[in-house]
Amino acid sequence: MSNESISSLKKRQQTTFQKELNHANLFLAKTQKWTTMLGTKQAPEALNSFDRKIGSIEIALKRVADPKQLNQPKLVRDLAVTLSDYYDKRGLWDDWIRLGPLGLEACLKLGDAYSLGEAYPTICNGIGLMYRMLGKLDDSLPFYEKALEQATKDELQSDSFTNMADIHRLCGETEKALFCAKRAVKLGRCIGDKAREAKGLEYMGLTYTNIKMHNKAVECHRQALTLREETGNLPRIALALDFLSGALIGRGAEDDLKEAIKDYQNALTLEKQLNNSQRMASSYCGLGNIYLKLGEHKKAIDNYEMALALY
Repeated sequence: MSNESISSLKKRQQTTFQKELNHANLFLAKTQKWTTMLGTKQAPEALNSFDRKIGSIEIALKRVADPKQLNQPKLVRDLAVTLSDYYDKRGLWDDWIRLGPLGLEACLKLGDAYSLGEAYPTICNGIGLMYRMLGKLDDSLPFYEKALEQATKDELQSDSFTNMADIHRLCGETEKALFCAKRAVKLGRCIGDKAREAKGLEYMGLTYTNIKMHNKAVECHRQALTLREETGNLPRIALALDFLSGALIGRGAEDDLKEAIKDYQNALTLEKQLNNSQRMASSYCGLGNIYLKLGEHKKAIDNYEMALALY
């Protein structure tokens, strides 16, 4: 090959490299924008935007992670920090378990304070959540513990405590669950973060429901719902309504059941906007349980069938 041909080839390779790098930076800017929107009333728009581009975003993530291609660990880290929320909301848990570790490797490669103390625990919490959603609790907890160990910010410590509370609750370890949830609530309040305070309250409420302390459970979920409504995060408002409904069903008074029906219906309205079939199915199932309890069998059957159609 002549020197001229070699020079031309290198020029084309450099052009391709720069083009792919520009694409990756563009996707990072978009994912950061959409992820911010997921916590607002614009969540449906953000999810739809992600849905249209996620295939291309995954290709970009793999390219910037590959030492033989773009080899850009900072871009890998920043993409990984922004993406896990989308994968969770769309139920793509296995996909993020496959992709998320690329972000952890990038953080270790970079080794700076932000990468190790903020990005690494954020990504760990995200991967732990994916394992938890798949029911792999033993795989989930070590990621949460590592996140807590590495976290240098109260916000991230609060996230880890909340996530650990969830795992301990599911394992029947009530004292550990309540300890972690209360720590999460305290940290959230100290930094004025209503979303994190609400999440800690939600897992306190779920733990109280497990041990049949229904009044405390309802109180926690009411407080959490108020905080969620103040922050305007539609997916979390819908989930808070579901949690409150479950606590009201547990308490079981007739007025509680009537309130729970309204809460599930309000949750469904939001879940339909968000196109979240998993949460819609949960709400329909909850309504079916209430109507069955009330002896309204046709309504119970209708709601159970609606739930099954979504699985």
